[in-house]
Amino acid sequence: MKIYFYPTVWSDMTVLESGGKFAAIDTGAAYQWGMISELTEKLGVKRLEFILITHFHPDHYGCLKALAEKYEVGTVYMKPFSGLASTDGDGNEATDEYRSAETENCRELMEFCSKRSRVMTTENTDHIDFDGIRIGLYYTGNTIREVFEDKENECFGKYICNENQNSLMASFDVHGRTVVMGADITDAQFPHPAISMMNTRAAEQIARRADIYKAPHHGLGIGSDRALEIYRPEYTFITNNEWFTEEKTDDSTR
Repeated sequence: MKIYFYPTVWSDMTVLESGGKFAAIDTGAAYQWGMISELTEKLGVKRLEFILITHFHPDHYGCLKALAEKYEVGTVYMKPFSGLASTDGDGNEATDEYRSAETENCRELMEFCSKRSRVMTTENTDHIDFDGIRIGLYYTGNTIREVFEDKENECFGKYICNENQNSLMASFDVHGRTVVMGADITDAQFPHPAISMMNTRAAEQIARRADIYKAPHHGLGIGSDRALEIYRPEYTFITNNEWFTEEKTDDSTR
């Protein structure tokens, strides 16, 4: 297998190639389509077996529609918008108008893709099979809704989550090596266990070294000490720019 981490900066798109087949995890931001299209053409992509959208932030779903128009896509796996986000994709306080508009945007995008491909919400699967490789998925359900609707917790009925707390992550083994794709999960303490220390809890399930580690949230979520003790990554990929990696990747970014 070959793994291509696109140099999108503050957004994510990763292309997998195995046995002459291609697939994508996230699709970058819409304004990056020119670069994404050029790189994908250079790889010789004619079809994508699947596209996985880890969560509904525009730096992850931005080029989904363009990819679905340009290429044959077997299945689109979508982590739909929660409709309950406390902030928008830029970190500003979310309004009811934003939540309503993004809910409709998600519905329209899923409907658009369903006319060309099979569309599955990730709540209906815990893995994806790709050319004999089993890609395990973690946090596939609507985590934010679980928190919002928990009447036994102080978070009940409150908008406290960024859509990053609704992100899933993926992990797979190939040729004896483990790959961990952190998406935008977080390793922070929250008053609800479903959204607390998500990377660490996944690492404890994976329970092995990560030979290749896509650091969560473009390097903002490198991982707790406990997660990194488990992963002990040989190679860490941060989808960000040189300034960020030089100035910001210290203990304060964990």
